[in-house]
Amino acid sequence: MGRLSENSVLNIKNKSHAVTAQVDIPQAGGAGVIVAQGGAFGGWTLYLHQGRPTYCYNLLGLGHVKVTGDAAVPAGEHQIRMEFAYDGGGLGKGGNIALYLDGTQVADGRLDMSIPMVFSADETTDVGSDCATRSATTTAPKTVPSPAACAGSRSTSATMPRTPTI
Repeated sequence: MGRLSENSVLNIKNKSHAVTAQVDIPQAGGAGVIVAQGGAFGGWTLYLHQGRPTYCYNLLGLGHVKVTGDAAVPAGEHQIRMEFAYDGGGLGKGGNIALYLDGTQVADGRLDMSIPMVFSADETTDVGSDCATRSATTTAPKTVPSPAACAGSRSTSATMPRTPTI
């Protein structure tokens, strides 16, 4: 799935939320975007970098917060989950980030502030690729796009038998 406008997916701004993906990692290992929202000027990406689950948040191009697991996801079917616990108390506040692999926490981090209203006016949400400017990080892995992905995208070499839930 790709090129979903920001107003056609769940609004995750200014609230606690979780993103869960069921992935099937090949024997050669997985790499690439699982889900991305926004782009170079604001957004976030959940992806595999060198096989390790990674979440990166782009605060309007002013800074990036990246949380990465210590080890590569082994071959086979796994659940990767990112949870954001919003501080509350108004718009654009921060929160704690946790990454899980098969229900076990593998990384955590802190986002001191967040984007309160809109990630981007012309970027979209993509599952399995990032079809426009790189969402959330300038170091997202470059991988071969899947046949179903849009031209010029970076897609995950893992397959997702079920759509990630946001």
